[in-house]
Amino acid sequence: MTAVVDAPPPSSAPTPRRRRPNAYLIISLVFLVACVGLVAWVLGERAYSDRLMANRAQAAVQAVQEEWTQEERDAMLAAAHEYNVALLTGGSPTLGEATDPFSGEVLSEADETYQSVMRLTDSGIMGRLQVPQIGVDLPILHGTSESALRQGAGHLYGTSVPVGGDGTLSVLSAHSGQVTATGFLRLSELKHGDYIYIQSIGDTLGYVVDDIDVIASDDFSHFVIEPAQDRIILMTCTPIGINTERLLVTATRADIPDVVPAVEDAPVGDAIPLLFQRALWVVGALVLLAVVRIVRRRRRRQRQPFVP
Repeated sequence: MTAVVDAPPPSSAPTPRRRRPNAYLIISLVFLVACVGLVAWVLGERAYSDRLMANRAQAAVQAVQEEWTQEERDAMLAAAHEYNVALLTGGSPTLGEATDPFSGEVLSEADETYQSVMRLTDSGIMGRLQVPQIGVDLPILHGTSESALRQGAGHLYGTSVPVGGDGTLSVLSAHSGQVTATGFLRLSELKHGDYIYIQSIGDTLGYVVDDIDVIASDDFSHFVIEPAQDRIILMTCTPIGINTERLLVTATRADIPDVVPAVEDAPVGDAIPLLFQRALWVVGALVLLAVVRIVRRRRRRQRQPFVP
Protein backbone atom coordinates (compact mmCIF):
# COMPACT_ATOMS: atom_id res chain seq x y z
CA MET A 1 0.00 0.00 0.00
CA THR A 2 1.36 3.41 -1.01
CA ALA A 3 1.87 5.99 1.72
CA VAL A 4 0.54 9.48 1.15
CA VAL A 5 2.63 12.33 2.50
CA ASP A 6 1.04 15.74 2.88
CA ALA A 7 3.03 18.64 1.37
CA PRO A 8 4.13 21.27 3.86
CA PRO A 9 1.97 24.38 3.90
CA PRO A 10 3.37 27.33 1.96
CA SER A 11 5.36 29.75 4.03
CA SER A 12 3.60 32.96 4.92
CA ALA A 13 6.91 34.85 5.25
CA PRO A 14 7.33 37.68 2.70
CA THR A 15 9.68 37.05 -0.19
CA PRO A 16 12.92 38.96 0.35
CA ARG A 17 13.41 41.83 -2.08
CA ARG A 18 16.50 41.98 -4.22
CA ARG A 19 18.59 45.12 -4.04
CA ARG A 20 18.35 47.19 -7.15
CA PRO A 21 20.52 50.09 -8.16
CA ASN A 22 18.95 53.43 -7.23
CA ALA A 23 18.78 55.49 -10.42
CA TYR A 24 18.23 58.72 -8.51
CA LEU A 25 21.32 58.12 -6.38
CA ILE A 26 23.48 57.29 -9.40
CA ILE A 27 22.32 60.40 -11.26
CA SER A 28 22.97 62.53 -8.17
CA LEU A 29 26.50 61.21 -7.79
CA VAL A 30 27.26 61.75 -11.48
CA PHE A 31 25.91 65.29 -11.22
CA LEU A 32 28.02 66.01 -8.14
CA VAL A 33 31.18 64.67 -9.75
CA ALA A 34 30.47 66.78 -12.85
CA CYS A 35 29.94 69.91 -10.71
CA VAL A 36 33.16 69.38 -8.79
CA GLY A 37 35.04 68.73 -12.02
CA LEU A 38 33.61 71.84 -13.67
CA VAL A 39 34.46 74.11 -10.75
CA ALA A 40 37.98 72.64 -10.56
CA TRP A 41 38.49 73.13 -14.29
CA VAL A 42 37.29 76.74 -14.24
CA LEU A 43 39.47 77.61 -11.25
CA GLY A 44 42.49 75.89 -12.79
CA GLU A 45 42.01 77.49 -16.20
CA ARG A 46 41.59 80.93 -14.69
CA ALA A 47 44.59 80.54 -12.41
CA TYR A 48 46.76 79.53 -15.37
CA SER A 49 45.53 82.40 -17.57
CA ASP A 50 45.88 84.93 -14.74
CA ARG A 51 49.46 83.83 -14.12
CA LEU A 52 50.33 84.23 -17.81
CA MET A 53 48.91 87.76 -17.85
CA ALA A 54 50.73 88.71 -14.65
CA ASN A 55 54.00 87.38 -16.06
CA ARG A 56 53.55 89.39 -19.26
CA ALA A 57 52.87 92.57 -17.30
CA GLN A 58 55.84 92.05 -15.02
CA ALA A 59 58.16 91.21 -17.92
CA ALA A 60 57.15 94.35 -19.85
CA VAL A 61 57.80 96.68 -16.91
CA GLN A 62 61.01 94.90 -15.98
CA ALA A 63 62.34 95.15 -19.54
CA VAL A 64 61.82 98.93 -19.49
CA GLN A 65 63.88 99.24 -16.32
CA GLU A 66 66.64 96.87 -17.39
CA GLU A 67 66.92 97.26 -21.16
CA TRP A 68 65.92 100.85 -21.92
CA THR A 69 68.36 103.68 -21.45
CA GLN A 70 67.52 106.51 -19.08
CA GLU A 71 67.16 108.82 -22.09
CA GLU A 72 64.61 106.47 -23.68
CA ARG A 73 62.60 106.26 -20.48
CA ASP A 74 62.65 110.03 -20.00
CA ALA A 75 61.58 110.64 -23.60
CA MET A 76 58.65 108.20 -23.39
CA LEU A 77 57.51 109.63 -20.05
CA ALA A 78 57.72 113.20 -21.38
CA ALA A 79 55.65 112.23 -24.43
CA ALA A 80 53.02 110.66 -22.16
CA HIS A 81 52.75 113.78 -19.98
CA GLU A 82 52.52 115.92 -23.11
CA TYR A 83 49.70 113.72 -24.41
CA ASN A 84 47.83 114.11 -21.11
CA VAL A 85 48.25 117.89 -21.07
CA ALA A 86 46.78 118.05 -24.58
CA LEU A 87 43.76 116.03 -23.39
CA LEU A 88 43.30 118.32 -20.38
CA THR A 89 43.43 121.52 -22.41
CA GLY A 90 41.78 120.41 -25.64
CA GLY A 91 39.70 117.43 -24.62
CA SER A 92 38.92 114.44 -26.81
CA PRO A 93 35.99 114.20 -29.22
CA THR A 94 35.93 110.43 -28.79
CA LEU A 95 35.72 108.04 -25.86
CA GLY A 96 36.27 104.35 -26.38
CA GLU A 97 36.27 102.25 -29.52
CA ALA A 98 34.41 104.56 -31.90
CA THR A 99 34.57 103.91 -35.65
CA ASP A 100 35.06 106.31 -38.49
CA PRO A 101 31.70 106.36 -40.37
CA PHE A 102 33.42 106.68 -43.74
CA SER A 103 36.53 104.49 -43.56
CA GLY A 104 35.28 102.05 -40.94
CA GLU A 105 38.56 102.38 -39.03
CA VAL A 106 38.57 102.15 -35.25
CA LEU A 107 39.70 105.64 -34.22
CA SER A 108 41.91 104.51 -31.35
CA GLU A 109 43.77 102.10 -33.62
CA ALA A 110 44.17 104.73 -36.34
CA ASP A 111 45.55 107.32 -33.91
CA GLU A 112 49.30 106.89 -34.36
CA THR A 113 50.17 109.32 -31.57
CA TYR A 114 48.05 107.42 -29.09
CA GLN A 115 49.40 104.05 -30.20
CA SER A 116 53.00 105.24 -29.79
CA VAL A 117 52.54 106.75 -26.32
CA MET A 118 53.50 104.40 -23.48
CA ARG A 119 54.04 101.52 -25.89
CA LEU A 120 56.38 99.34 -23.87
CA THR A 121 56.09 96.27 -26.12
CA ASP A 122 55.14 95.49 -29.71
CA SER A 123 51.90 93.96 -28.44
CA GLY A 124 50.80 97.33 -27.04
CA ILE A 125 51.37 96.89 -23.31
CA MET A 126 51.56 100.29 -21.59
CA GLY A 127 51.88 99.23 -17.97
CA ARG A 128 50.92 96.91 -15.15
CA LEU A 129 47.80 97.14 -12.96
CA GLN A 130 47.80 95.52 -9.52
CA VAL A 131 44.97 95.33 -6.99
CA PRO A 132 46.23 92.91 -4.30
CA GLN A 133 42.97 92.97 -2.34
CA ILE A 134 41.17 91.13 -5.16
CA GLY A 135 44.11 89.35 -6.78
CA VAL A 136 44.30 91.53 -9.92
CA ASP A 137 47.66 91.62 -11.73
CA LEU A 138 47.12 92.54 -15.38
CA PRO A 139 48.93 94.15 -18.28
CA ILE A 140 47.40 97.45 -19.43
CA LEU A 141 46.90 97.64 -23.19
CA HIS A 142 45.99 100.41 -25.62
CA GLY A 143 42.27 100.61 -26.26
CA THR A 144 39.32 98.55 -25.08
CA SER A 145 38.82 96.35 -28.13
CA GLU A 146 37.84 92.72 -27.61
CA SER A 147 41.40 91.73 -28.51
CA ALA A 148 42.84 94.00 -25.80
CA LEU A 149 40.36 92.84 -23.15
CA ARG A 150 41.21 89.20 -23.81
CA GLN A 151 44.83 89.99 -22.93
CA GLY A 152 44.33 92.09 -19.80
CA ALA A 153 42.95 95.51 -18.87
CA GLY A 154 42.26 97.98 -21.66
CA HIS A 155 42.89 101.72 -21.46
CA LEU A 156 39.84 103.75 -22.49
CA TYR A 157 40.76 105.89 -25.48
CA GLY A 158 40.09 109.57 -24.80
CA THR A 159 41.22 109.44 -21.15
CA SER A 160 44.68 110.16 -19.73
CA VAL A 161 47.36 107.53 -20.18
CA PRO A 162 48.28 106.09 -16.76
CA VAL A 163 51.45 107.95 -15.77
CA GLY A 164 49.95 110.09 -12.99
CA GLY A 165 50.20 113.83 -12.45
CA ASP A 166 47.70 116.60 -11.74
CA GLY A 167 44.98 116.94 -14.32
CA THR A 168 44.79 113.24 -15.21
CA LEU A 169 42.03 110.66 -15.21
CA SER A 170 42.87 107.20 -16.55
CA VAL A 171 40.02 104.77 -17.14
CA LEU A 172 40.95 101.08 -17.25
CA SER A 173 38.46 98.41 -18.23
CA ALA A 174 38.40 94.60 -18.14
CA HIS A 175 35.90 91.78 -18.52
CA SER A 176 34.23 90.28 -15.46
CA GLY A 177 32.41 87.33 -16.99
CA GLN A 178 35.11 85.41 -18.85
CA VAL A 179 35.37 81.69 -18.18
CA THR A 180 39.10 81.53 -18.91
CA ALA A 181 40.33 84.60 -16.99
CA THR A 182 39.38 86.42 -13.80
CA GLY A 183 39.80 89.99 -15.06
CA PHE A 184 37.61 92.34 -13.02
CA LEU A 185 35.31 89.56 -11.76
CA ARG A 186 35.97 90.62 -8.17
CA LEU A 187 35.82 94.38 -8.71
CA SER A 188 32.60 94.59 -6.70
CA GLU A 189 34.50 93.32 -3.63
CA LEU A 190 36.57 96.52 -3.42
CA LYS A 191 35.64 99.04 -0.76
CA HIS A 192 36.64 102.55 0.23
CA GLY A 193 40.25 102.70 1.39
CA ASP A 194 41.53 99.78 -0.71
CA TYR A 195 44.72 100.26 -2.73
CA ILE A 196 45.40 100.20 -6.47
CA TYR A 197 48.85 100.24 -8.07
CA ILE A 198 50.13 101.10 -11.53
CA GLN A 199 53.64 100.40 -12.78
CA SER A 200 55.00 101.66 -16.06
CA ILE A 201 58.07 103.71 -16.94
CA GLY A 202 58.61 105.69 -13.76
CA ASP A 203 57.93 104.91 -10.13
CA THR A 204 55.04 102.75 -8.96
CA LEU A 205 51.90 104.88 -8.55
CA GLY A 206 49.58 104.26 -5.60
CA TYR A 207 45.87 105.10 -5.45
CA VAL A 208 43.22 104.87 -2.71
CA VAL A 209 39.63 103.90 -3.55
CA ASP A 210 37.28 106.74 -2.60
CA ASP A 211 34.18 106.29 -4.77
CA ILE A 212 32.15 103.35 -6.10
CA ASP A 213 29.27 103.82 -8.55
CA VAL A 214 27.00 101.85 -10.85
CA ILE A 215 26.00 103.85 -13.93
CA ALA A 216 24.13 103.38 -17.18
CA SER A 217 26.20 102.22 -20.13
CA ASP A 218 25.68 105.54 -21.93
CA ASP A 219 26.57 107.76 -18.94
CA PHE A 220 29.93 109.50 -19.55
CA SER A 221 29.60 112.18 -16.89
CA HIS A 222 32.14 110.49 -14.60
CA PHE A 223 34.93 110.65 -17.19
CA VAL A 224 35.69 114.37 -16.85
CA ILE A 225 39.35 115.27 -16.25
CA GLU A 226 39.71 117.68 -13.32
CA PRO A 227 42.75 120.04 -13.43
CA ALA A 228 43.91 119.53 -9.84
CA GLN A 229 43.23 115.81 -9.48
CA ASP A 230 45.16 112.62 -10.22
CA ARG A 231 42.63 109.80 -10.45
CA ILE A 232 42.01 106.43 -12.04
CA ILE A 233 38.75 104.57 -12.66
CA LEU A 234 38.44 100.80 -12.93
CA MET A 235 35.38 99.88 -14.99
CA THR A 236 33.57 96.67 -15.85
CA CYS A 237 30.14 95.57 -17.04
CA THR A 238 27.49 94.64 -14.49
CA PRO A 239 25.44 92.59 -13.65
CA ILE A 240 27.64 89.73 -14.83
CA GLY A 241 26.17 88.12 -17.91
CA ILE A 242 23.58 90.89 -18.39
CA ASN A 243 25.97 93.84 -18.85
CA THR A 244 23.37 96.60 -18.95
CA GLU A 245 25.27 98.86 -16.56
CA ARG A 246 28.84 99.77 -15.65
CA LEU A 247 30.53 99.39 -12.27
CA LEU A 248 33.04 102.19 -11.62
CA VAL A 249 35.65 102.11 -8.87
CA THR A 250 37.39 105.49 -8.58
CA ALA A 251 40.68 105.99 -6.73
CA THR A 252 42.79 109.08 -6.01
CA ARG A 253 46.58 109.23 -6.03
CA ALA A 254 48.36 109.09 -2.66
CA ASP A 255 51.99 108.88 -1.61
CA ILE A 256 53.87 105.60 -1.20
CA PRO A 257 54.70 104.62 1.56
CA ASP A 258 53.26 107.50 3.65
CA VAL A 259 49.60 106.80 2.79
CA VAL A 260 49.68 103.78 0.49
CA PRO A 261 51.87 100.83 1.53
CA ALA A 262 54.38 99.41 -0.93
CA VAL A 263 52.71 96.89 -3.22
CA GLU A 264 54.48 93.96 -1.54
CA ASP A 265 53.11 95.11 1.84
CA ALA A 266 49.53 95.72 0.70
CA PRO A 267 46.71 93.66 2.25
CA VAL A 268 45.84 90.58 0.21
CA GLY A 269 42.28 89.27 0.01
CA ASP A 270 41.04 85.70 -0.21
CA ALA A 271 42.58 83.66 -3.01
CA ILE A 272 39.19 82.30 -4.12
CA PRO A 273 36.54 84.81 -5.29
CA LEU A 274 33.30 85.04 -3.34
CA LEU A 275 31.39 83.75 -6.37
CA PHE A 276 33.39 80.52 -6.41
CA GLN A 277 33.34 80.24 -2.63
CA ARG A 278 29.55 80.18 -2.84
CA ALA A 279 29.69 77.62 -5.66
CA LEU A 280 31.95 75.40 -3.55
CA TRP A 281 29.59 75.78 -0.59
CA VAL A 282 26.66 74.65 -2.74
CA VAL A 283 28.60 71.67 -4.10
CA GLY A 284 29.74 70.78 -0.59
CA ALA A 285 26.16 70.92 0.69
CA LEU A 286 25.00 68.65 -2.15
CA VAL A 287 27.78 66.17 -1.41
CA LEU A 288 26.80 66.16 2.28
CA LEU A 289 23.15 65.53 1.42
CA ALA A 290 24.15 62.69 -0.89
CA VAL A 291 26.29 61.08 1.83
CA VAL A 292 23.44 61.35 4.36
CA ARG A 293 21.06 59.77 1.87
CA ILE A 294 23.46 56.89 1.19
CA VAL A 295 23.98 56.21 4.90
CA ARG A 296 20.22 56.16 5.57
CA ARG A 297 19.56 53.77 2.70
CA ARG A 298 22.30 51.40 3.86
CA ARG A 299 20.86 51.34 7.37
CA ARG A 300 17.40 50.50 6.03
CA ARG A 301 18.79 47.72 3.86
CA GLN A 302 20.70 46.18 6.76
CA ARG A 303 17.35 45.49 8.43
CA GLN A 304 16.13 43.50 5.39
CA PRO A 305 17.26 39.98 4.33
CA PHE A 306 19.40 39.94 1.25
CA VAL A 307 19.01 37.50 -1.65
CA PRO A 308 22.18 37.29 -3.71
